[in-house]
Amino acid sequence: MLSLQLDVGNTATKWRLMDRGRRVNGGRCSLDAESLDRLASLSPDELWVASVASDQVEAQLCRDFQRHGLKPEFVRAANECAGVRNSYAEPGKMGVDRWLAMLGAYRAHPGGVVVVDAGTAATIDLVAPDGRHIGGYILPGFRLMCSSLTGSTGRVRYDNAAEVSLRPGRQTADCVEGAAWLALVSAVSGAIEQYTVAEGVVPDVVLTGGDAQVIAGLAGSRAAGWSIVEELVLDGLQLAVQAKGSGGG
Repeated sequence: MLSLQLDVGNTATKWRLMDRGRRVNGGRCSLDAESLDRLASLSPDELWVASVASDQVEAQLCRDFQRHGLKPEFVRAANECAGVRNSYAEPGKMGVDRWLAMLGAYRAHPGGVVVVDAGTAATIDLVAPDGRHIGGYILPGFRLMCSSLTGSTGRVRYDNAAEVSLRPGRQTADCVEGAAWLALVSAVSGAIEQYTVAEGVVPDVVLTGGDAQVIAGLAGSRAAGWSIVEELVLDGLQLAVQAKGSGGG
């Protein structure tokens, strides 16, 4: 049974092909018809999608795949799955990327985990050792933070910073970009502190997303023991698919 899985984000799409739970191929792609045709040519038996894209993008994706006889099955956040219990009163209102990242991270770190997805938006979620979603945080990602200044002010203009650093800046580029990175690193550190106060233990930390490596690098010694998992959302998607197959969610 070949299962094609897609993680459709705001700016990037990841895919992988699974054969009875084993990864046989994967990578990144765009959502143009030609790229989707190539994925369809892999001849999967089923197609599972985790998407935070617009309704219009999802509808077009369906049309493109249906030309090949494939019907995408969209996974949404649930009340409970793979040992994780959603804290939202209306679970469907949680972004599916956050939900699946928690499933994937908790499966690997059942002692409790802080899950960081550093993409267009940065999300941080806290999962207790018993699988309870303590809660989370959502803030702009690095590029959104920077663009909000140039788009909303008349005089904050700059070229890219010379280096990635948390040091106080001495020119506008370094000030703006350094502040954005400082905000992200501080948010992760603050979430870990909140978790430790709430649960009485220091959690494991798992990062994913395009800026995960940079955040971990800037955190320095604080990041000792942190994990970076490129396909964390897809790992969670696999768990959700397995749960549906067994009737568990």
